[in-house]
Amino acid sequence: MGNKVKLGDVVSRVQDKVNKDNTNLEYYIGGEHIDEHRRVITKKGVLKGSTIGPAFHMRFMPGDVLLMSRNPHLCKASMADFEGICSDVSYVIRTKNESIFSQRLLPFVVQTKAFWKFAEEHKRGGMPFFLNWRDFAEFEFNLPDIEEQKKIADLLWAAEMTKQAYEKQLHLTNELIKSRFIEMFGDVTLESQNTVKLGLICKTVGGGTPTTKKPEYYEGNIPWITTVSLGPNYIDGSDAKGYITPEAINNSATKLISPNSVMVGTRVGVGKCSVNTVPICTNQDINSITDLDLNKYLPLFIKNVVDSYQSYFDSIKKGSTILGITSDDLKKINVPKVSLNVQKEFVSFIELIDKSKFELVQSIDKVEKIIRSLSEEIFA
Repeated sequence: MGNKVKLGDVVSRVQDKVNKDNTNLEYYIGGEHIDEHRRVITKKGVLKGSTIGPAFHMRFMPGDVLLMSRNPHLCKASMADFEGICSDVSYVIRTKNESIFSQRLLPFVVQTKAFWKFAEEHKRGGMPFFLNWRDFAEFEFNLPDIEEQKKIADLLWAAEMTKQAYEKQLHLTNELIKSRFIEMFGDVTLESQNTVKLGLICKTVGGGTPTTKKPEYYEGNIPWITTVSLGPNYIDGSDAKGYITPEAINNSATKLISPNSVMVGTRVGVGKCSVNTVPICTNQDINSITDLDLNKYLPLFIKNVVDSYQSYFDSIKKGSTILGITSDDLKKINVPKVSLNVQKEFVSFIELIDKSKFELVQSIDKVEKIIRSLSEEIFA
């Protein structure tokens, strides 16, 4: 069907440098804007008034793929459909010749299992792990002839657009929940009255990553998650990114978090959160809200309070390359003082909506499996 080529034979790293303080460009992309396992970037930051550091000086163009050089386990490599700048730890990659390799296929090649398996096997350093461009450039994949590439690209992008249409519907159902929250509890801010600070009704517990130099730490049965798992209302052991041992907990910063806690992304995937239904450990990008008085506060209600502060979290994120918030930032948010019965009414509404969301998620998963299956078959 094609010939094996190295990524570096057909793709270049573009290093078009610009001065972030003297440019007409409007947007920037940080690591937090690139979602795990996504082929298209759907988020961006506004350059004007931002606090990004000097590492942000690489221009990208519409159609370019941004490949995160750090933390390959997060699988971040996505196409931008707009112009902007990114930091030098995001490699801007582009086909060398459209008549040999179509840029439209690049997002699918770098989101294959084989690509990220290769990245894991060739990563360097410690936390955070990284790869140089010359490391990524050695990845080999099957390249069909250019006429076949055009047909494949049309097929894969048609499936991707279908998936995105389902995701748009899913987004609308989430917006319905947000509207219901505001209707019942108002637009909660740090200045809201009749509220209590989150830090006064709970504890926050950070996480950590057991060393990968001891693979036996990852041969246990205790679920361990990263922010990739966060977002759904509830998560359990099936959402784990690894299963660790008690020794891994004892010899790292991770903690075993009891059920009915609210796990919140505070570094990567800032603001993403879920309620755990089983004991789970987390990595260092997550702070968990624990020890809630369940006679006063429903965890799913607290999750939605946290969700309502997403714009605020986005506005206060700090960092040189990876932006985040602190546990103190989290503890400062206000929680409406409402009865348990009112919380139950809201939670019942969410659970009703969840039935529709479940069907949409299933449709999205089916299309994604088709895309992945075709990609693996074509490029392996």
